[in-house]
Amino acid sequence: MLPENITIGLKIRKRRGDFGFSLRGLAKKTNLTASFLSQIERGIISPSLNSLRKIAEALEVPLLYFLSDTSKRSPIVRADARPYMDLEH
Repeated sequence: MLPENITIGLKIRKRRGDFGFSLRGLAKKTNLTASFLSQIERGIISPSLNSLRKIAEALEVPLLYFLSDTSKRSPIVRADARPYMDLEH
């Protein structure tokens, strides 16, 4: 199993590729640097939730897309077993 920061980075890289964005293109959409995004994708650093939110918005996915590990889950999700994130505000 991959460490969480590498898994997040791989998901970002894949989604960025699906959109055809370069690192510089994604950097422009998120107001983050291409160097910072590259380090996240390579698992060198972990993004803050605020940075991850900007990336999720630019790549048109919910924040949970990067935080959940779908490799262990069944494709069938019961209503009482749905993942959720409880944020205060």
